[in-house]
Amino acid sequence: MVRYELESSDLRDRLWGDIEAVINLISDYPKIGEVVRRTGGRVRRFPLQHFPFVLIYRERGDELQIIALAHKSRKPTYWRPRLRFE
Repeated sequence: MVRYELESSDLRDRLWGDIEAVINLISDYPKIGEVVRRTGGRVRRFPLQHFPFVLIYRERGDELQIIALAHKSRKPTYWRPRLRFE
């Protein structure tokens, strides 16, 4: 994401706009995301509209926990160790 900040503030703002749009959508419809394999159905992912990232999240009671903003092709499972700290 630092790359986007360095390129232009407009690009940075568009990225944050996409992130906020996904957060708003999954807040209203938490089951909308694709279930991530090998997580027991607890973790979901939803793609950003204009950038090559997915938001990784899970429901925790009546809250959503954002686990990661992961690039679609670079180290796609780097965030998995974060699940151990439940």
